[in-house]
Amino acid sequence: AILIIFLSPIAITSYLEYQAAEKQLTELVLTQKKDLARFASVTLEEKFDRIVEVGVSLVTRVQFKKQIEAGNWDEAVKIMESVPVDFPYVDTVALFDPEGVVMAITPLNPSIREAIGKSFAYRDYYIGVSKNWEPYVSEVFKRAVEPAYNVISVAIPIKAGSVFQGVDQKILGILLLTIKLDTILDWTREIE
Repeated sequence: AILIIFLSPIAITSYLEYQAAEKQLTELVLTQKKDLARFASVTLEEKFDRIVEVGVSLVTRVQFKKQIEAGNWDEAVKIMESVPVDFPYVDTVALFDPEGVVMAITPLNPSIREAIGKSFAYRDYYIGVSKNWEPYVSEVFKRAVEPAYNVISVAIPIKAGSVFQGVDQKILGILLLTIKLDTILDWTREIE
């Protein structure tokens, strides 16, 4: 009994110290996980910002814009043929008219060819970009054509004239850069 009386305070103190240490370590780990999540978020946001910047740069190409203004969608998409090669994260490049109808796609294969002339105004990327006619990064969705894998699209409005002319520029169309979800997952794997 005397041993229990002497050991009880030690046992209780040890248990309380263990509880406090466990709480502190848990809070430390959770803080580290939150910091890692913030870092991952910022890293991915920067990558998407760069894709938007690439898209904005592409739609300001003089020859490209001239072809769009003239309604030469096939010639305009030829100017974009090197984009998936120059930027390997871009799966496809599509050109839409202002109403959301696909006018041209590169690279073109038989299954994608069937999408030309169809309206995709119901898709998240069209609704997002046409809301304020500003660049828009879509939600994840499944491609409408085969192979139907998950993608994210970056929609960039194609506006008449110079970017310095103001906000009331005529909308000529939309440039859509599609990125496979697997590519984005690879980006997240780069974060340790």
